[in-house]
Amino acid sequence: MGQQIKYLPILFLAMLITSCKRDEINPMIDDGIPPSVPSGFQVYYSSDGQIGIEWFRNNEPDVMLYEIFIGEDNDQNLIITDSTTNIFFVFSDLDYETEYFFKIRAVDQSGMKSGFSSVISSTPGNRFKPYAPYEINVNARNWFDSLSIYLVWPKPIDGDISHYEIYRSELKDFQNDSTNLIAITGTNQFTDKMNLRQLTEYYYKIITVDRGNLKSTPSGVYSDVILDKPELISPSNNSNRNYFNQLTFKTVSRSARYKLVIQTNPNFGIVEEKSFNSSKTDEVISIEFNSYFMTSYQKYYWRIFTYTNDLVNPNSISDMFSFTIVPE
Repeated sequence: MGQQIKYLPILFLAMLITSCKRDEINPMIDDGIPPSVPSGFQVYYSSDGQIGIEWFRNNEPDVMLYEIFIGEDNDQNLIITDSTTNIFFVFSDLDYETEYFFKIRAVDQSGMKSGFSSVISSTPGNRFKPYAPYEINVNARNWFDSLSIYLVWPKPIDGDISHYEIYRSELKDFQNDSTNLIAITGTNQFTDKMNLRQLTEYYYKIITVDRGNLKSTPSGVYSDVILDKPELISPSNNSNRNYFNQLTFKTVSRSARYKLVIQTNPNFGIVEEKSFNSSKTDEVISIEFNSYFMTSYQKYYWRIFTYTNDLVNPNSISDMFSFTIVPE
């Protein structure tokens, strides 16, 4: 008896594996019965050019998806617009004054289709102001002798956005009005190139405007300053040098984060990167780096980047110098 009990777990495991394999091999058998009509079909949201519809999930285990039909102005001649495995769907960019009609049906894994649900309708009128932009990233850029300030913010959750109004000032506590409206953009990003100066702090606010001309409250104030470029000093450009481990440059005119980059090609081949902060302004400093990678008679290129708000995209970029290792 003890021997029989001892091998029971092994027999059970074998049966379980066999059962799993059988499930994998045999797909769901077509029962020849179409799904039932989805129930609980209703509009759960309708406003500002968006309509959300929802329904209950079918009880049949072989239901694969739901087909969604839409029409305008009457409940006749609705056409299929999409399908989903979810039990909800959201329509965006709709006309405020148009009445939209909807129906759905279920489709099983054999392609059999249920009858249609009842037809429901709604008109997504323009009722609420859009949300103001938030988490605006402002990246001042002194790149390759061109000055600009790039702004980007998350895409809105509103479905009826027309455009954004961009306001700029050199004063932090400014009131947005027609005197400091500098641009209108239809996307969630903007590049400012208008009359910019180095070492000037520029402050921005943004207002969202929907298709019905309702406006959000102004965003918070976001800013950045265009830095001057680091000035490379040693090794000088196109110079020949014996092995060394320090690079010398002049810092920019404000505190900044820096990144030193050394590479074997003007465009790629990075062999050394070093990031550091410095509060020194307009001052010549030297930075040590690991020189183990240097090989004789190899030409190297180096430059220095500065960063302020954005630690991915630089603020200013130095010129590029090159040097060649020539042992004494």
